[in-house]
Amino acid sequence: MGIEQHSFCTVAVNKRLFAPLLIWLLMVVLAFAWLTLKVPIRSDISHFLPAASDPIEKVMQRKLQEGVASRLILIGIEGGSLKERVEASRQLHQALLKLEHFKRVENGTVASPQVDPLLFKYRYLLIKKDAERFTQQRLSQALDQRMQELIAPYPSPFKKWLPQDPTAAYPALLKQWLPPSRPNSVQGVWFSADQQRALLIAETAAKGMEIDRQQQLLELIEQQFQQVNKRGQLTLQLSGSGVFAVQSRELIRSESKWLSMISSAVIMLILLLAYRSPRVTILAALPLITAMLVGSCTVGLLFGELHGITLAFGITLLGVTIDYPIHLFSHLKKDETALQGLMRIWPTLQMGVITTCIGYLVLATTGFRGLSQLGVFTMGGLLAGALCTRWLLPKLMRKGWQLTINIGMPRMPRLSRLLARLLVLAGGCSLLFVFIQPTSIWQDDLSSMSALPKQLLRLDQEMRMQLNAPEVGHLIILHAPALEALLQQAEGLESRLEGLVKSHAIAGFNLASHYLPSHKRQLERRAALPPDRHLKNNLEQALKAYHFRSGLFIPFLQGVAAAQQLQPLELKQLSETSAGQPLANLVMKEGGEWFLLVPLYGVNNPVAVGQRITAINDASIRYLQLGEESKRMVVGFREGIFSRIGWGVAAMTLLLLMGLKSVRSVLKVLLPVLLAVTLTVALLVLMGVALSIFHLVALMLVAGIGMDYSLFFNRQEVSEEDGRRTFHALVVCAVSTTVVFTILAQSEIPVLSAIGLTTAVGIVGSFVASMLLARQSAVTVE
Repeated sequence: MGIEQHSFCTVAVNKRLFAPLLIWLLMVVLAFAWLTLKVPIRSDISHFLPAASDPIEKVMQRKLQEGVASRLILIGIEGGSLKERVEASRQLHQALLKLEHFKRVENGTVASPQVDPLLFKYRYLLIKKDAERFTQQRLSQALDQRMQELIAPYPSPFKKWLPQDPTAAYPALLKQWLPPSRPNSVQGVWFSADQQRALLIAETAAKGMEIDRQQQLLELIEQQFQQVNKRGQLTLQLSGSGVFAVQSRELIRSESKWLSMISSAVIMLILLLAYRSPRVTILAALPLITAMLVGSCTVGLLFGELHGITLAFGITLLGVTIDYPIHLFSHLKKDETALQGLMRIWPTLQMGVITTCIGYLVLATTGFRGLSQLGVFTMGGLLAGALCTRWLLPKLMRKGWQLTINIGMPRMPRLSRLLARLLVLAGGCSLLFVFIQPTSIWQDDLSSMSALPKQLLRLDQEMRMQLNAPEVGHLIILHAPALEALLQQAEGLESRLEGLVKSHAIAGFNLASHYLPSHKRQLERRAALPPDRHLKNNLEQALKAYHFRSGLFIPFLQGVAAAQQLQPLELKQLSETSAGQPLANLVMKEGGEWFLLVPLYGVNNPVAVGQRITAINDASIRYLQLGEESKRMVVGFREGIFSRIGWGVAAMTLLLLMGLKSVRSVLKVLLPVLLAVTLTVALLVLMGVALSIFHLVALMLVAGIGMDYSLFFNRQEVSEEDGRRTFHALVVCAVSTTVVFTILAQSEIPVLSAIGLTTAVGIVGSFVASMLLARQSAVTVE
C-alpha cells in the first residue's frame, strides 16, 4: 500500500475550538475524580456466577461469599527445625489471639476450657440421651473416674465443678461438639503428616470479600510472623478465600496496567505508521478515553461498583472504539470539512455501532452480575466513543487534511470467487465439525477460570486436607418453614448419615441439631431425667465405696432437679454462648424459609451419599456437590443466553432490513459474520480449547466488529478513490484490533485470555470473509 501525506491535521487554538476541548477535558477530570473517589473496584469471582434461581442457590452463594469458609485464613509455617516450627506456631498463635481482628485462632493448643453458665445449666437437655447415665452402676463408674482424676499428676480442669457434675456431662457435651477428625498433632501443635509444615487457622472478623480489610489482615499476619522468625529460617504460607481475593485483585491490577500500556503504545505506533501524523494519533485517543470513562461511570452509576475484570475488559475498547476515528481519518478528502467527510460514512458507521450494542444488550440482561457489567460497560463505551467521533473530532480538525491512498482492494475476480466459494464450503464443514464432536465443546467448570496460579490452588487443597477441614464441595441442605421442623428433620437424618460413616462413604458430618436439639428432643431428654428420690438413692448406694465428704453432691441433685423445670433452649439464647458461632454457620434464614447446612468430612463415595439422600424422597433435603451445582447453573445460563442471542440476532436483522431496504443486501452483510463466527469456533475446538461463557462473550464481540467490516466492504462507493479509502480504513482497523486482542490473549487471567484469543482469531476471519464475499454491486445504507 503506498501512502503519501499532502498536509497535516492542525488543531486551531482559538475560541471556537478551545471551548469544546475545554468542556471535554473538564468532563474527563470530573468523571475520573468521581470514579476514583466513589466507585469501589471489586475482584470477587462470584460476580461471574449466575444469579441464583431458587432459595437454595441463594443460600449457597451467600455462604460462599459471607460464610465462615470465606473468612478463614489457612496458615502454614515451613523451614527450620521441628522445634523452631513448633515454637513459631505457638508464638504466632498467641500474637494473633491478642488482636481483635480475629474471631478465633487455632493451632491445636488446648486452652483451659471455660464453663459457660447457660450451657452448663442446660447440659442434660443438650447432651445425647443415655438411659443408663443415672443408674447406680454408672454413677459408681463416674465417681471412680473422678477419683482417678483427682489423684492424677495433672488433675481435670473441671475439678472445681465436681460437686455439680460428677458424671462429667458438661465435658461430654463439649466433646460431642468436636469435629469428627482432627489434624495431626506434634507437641500439642497441628502439623502435616510429614511434620514439615506447622498449621494454624485464623477466622477473621471481616468477610472474605472485604478485600481492603483482608489485605490489611494478611499484612498484619506477615508482620507478626516476622517478629517470630527472627533468624529468618522459616517461611510463611497463606491461603483461603480472603488470600485468593487479595491476590486476584493484585493480578487484575497489574495485568490491566501492563495490557493497557502495551496496547496503547502499539495502537499509537500503528496510527503513526498509517497516518504519519502525531496530531491525528492524539486526536484518535479522544474517543477511546471518552469510551473508557463513560463505560466505567455507567457501570458505577447502575451497579454502585466496578469489577476489576470489567475494567480490564475495557482494554478491548482500544480495539473497537479506535475504529471510529480511523474511518473518519481515512475517508477525509482535501476539498471537504471533517464534518462533511464524516457525514458521508456516518449512516454505515452508525449502523455498525448500533448492531454491536444490540449484541451487548444481550449480556446486560443476563443473570451474571459480572457479565451484566461487561455488557453495560461496552454499550456505554461504544456509544460514547461514536458520539465523541461524531460531535467532537470534526470541530478539532481543519479543512484540507487528507491522506492520499494509491492502492486499494486487490481486484482478482476469478481468484476472489474461488476463494469465496472455498470459504463458504469451509464454513459449512466447520459447522458440521462442531456438531459431530463426541464430547461437549463447553467448559462449565468456573474454577478453571480462576485468575490464581495453580500452585496456590494446590497449596490450598493440601492445607485443607492436612487440617481435615470439611469438604468445601460437598454439602447437604435442608429447608423448612419453621426452625423446629428443620431441627427435627436433621435429627431424623442423623441415623442415615451415621450409616454412611459406618460404610466409609464419608468420614463424618456436622449437624446443627448436635448444638441445638429440637424442642421435641429436649423435652424427651428432660422427661428421661430420674425423679429426685430415685437419683438420690442411686447416688447414696454408689457413694458407699468412696470417701467423699458428706453432702458434697447436693448441688448435683439440685442441678438435675432444676433441669426438669427448664423450658427448651431457643436459638437466640444459644447464639449468645460459645456454641453460637459454629451454629450460625449451619443455620440461616433466607426469604422467610429456614435452611440448615450439613458439612461433610472425607467424602469417599459421593454416589452412595447421593443415593442415600435420594432414597429419603423428600424435596426439602438436597445433597449438593458444589462443583456439579455450579456447572448446572452455568449450563442453565448458557441455554438461556442462546435464546437471548436469538432475539438479538432478530433485532439486528430487523435493523439491517430497515437500513438496507433489501433482504438480499441483509444476507450479504450477515453471511461473512456468520462464517467468521463458525470458523472461529471450529478453529478453537480444533486447537483443543474448551469453550466457556467468556468465549461466548468474545464471539459476540467478533460478530459486532465483523458486522462493521461487512457493512463497509459492501458499502456503495461513489468512486474508486472512495473504495481505496474504505479498504485502507478497514486494514488499519483490522490490524490494530487484531494486535490488541493478541496482546490480551497473553494475559494470565483466563477470562481475558479467552476473550483475547477468540476475538483475535475472529477478527482475522471477519476481515477475510467480508473482503472475499464483497461484490461490485454493493449495498446502500440509508
